[in-house]
Amino acid sequence: MAAVAKLMQNLVPDPWRDKEGFSQDIEFFNRQILDDSKSDEEISVSLRDWLDDNQPCLFGRLAAGKLDLLSFCILREQDLEHSDAHIREKIQRFRLLWKREAVQGQRSGFIILAVSRRIVEAQPNDAMKELAKRLCFLYVREEIKEDEIYTDRLTLAPPATAENPHEDQCYEWRVGANVFAAAGDRRWWHDHRIPGGMAFSMNSVGHMARNGALRRLADPNTKTPLKPLKGKLGIDSLATALKFAMMTINGAQDAPSGKATLLRKLDQKTYDALTPKCPFASAVPPPLRLMDYKSYDGWYHTDATVPSDYFRPDVERPASVERKDLDFTYLFDDSIENPDFETTGLGGRIR
Repeated sequence: MAAVAKLMQNLVPDPWRDKEGFSQDIEFFNRQILDDSKSDEEISVSLRDWLDDNQPCLFGRLAAGKLDLLSFCILREQDLEHSDAHIREKIQRFRLLWKREAVQGQRSGFIILAVSRRIVEAQPNDAMKELAKRLCFLYVREEIKEDEIYTDRLTLAPPATAENPHEDQCYEWRVGANVFAAAGDRRWWHDHRIPGGMAFSMNSVGHMARNGALRRLADPNTKTPLKPLKGKLGIDSLATALKFAMMTINGAQDAPSGKATLLRKLDQKTYDALTPKCPFASAVPPPLRLMDYKSYDGWYHTDATVPSDYFRPDVERPASVERKDLDFTYLFDDSIENPDFETTGLGGRIR
């Protein structure tokens, strides 16, 4: 596979973007992030600010803002022009830092942002898709196929407390990787846009939920890496995580072809027949009333790492794109036939 520097040269300008421009928020943060005088840390702060205000995913918004649970790896233009060995080393260094902080409950999400004006201005096509696959390869260290799901692993080891001085449990989750790009802005896959270039986002909802539960129970007088939430809104259970996941899908932004993800409205009889029962049935927000909490519709697969449908110049959703049947059961269905609940939601105990 070609190196990143070579793949960057294959990108071509997007004539539609040159004519139509970006949304106001993306335009503003493109200027902030593409400023050569900014340090990696300053770019991370700008990206965090954009995520906090503009990310439709509520988990990402919380992690970027109030809870400060995101780690960042910023690949500058000079990094992308360097050897792939250099890019791999930088990604893996920050990946290790993320994992080390995640063990202590300080982080749950990780974003790798390739900052480049060439990427920002490029047309989404096969050349951009190959670049995305190569960057992801340097992260997960296996060959990337389009429309497949690739995951990392994240652990959390609850610290000893006054109540549990011998606590030594450790849990592990699979964490999906998803591509985002400035090219998505104002296209049918608008929800997967990001300023500054192209990014891969990894965020473990299960890790966040268990971490939030531990923070909720933390004693403010004990000296542990986990600090109490102190009234901050957080995800402290899988039931709350399911509610936020449904709100995220329901809050998808209107794009040229409408919303790219949709909840399914049920009649009362069908809703009552669902099993297992909704874990937050006693407190269903009005927008989620009679909404299917087991499955939903998506015009892209929300878990696919590099969806091929993104990498074409179409602004409106192509007629060939099929609606996908997606599900929430990884957050609550503890049946023997649903291993995703343990590997992605609850977390598998490894110590």
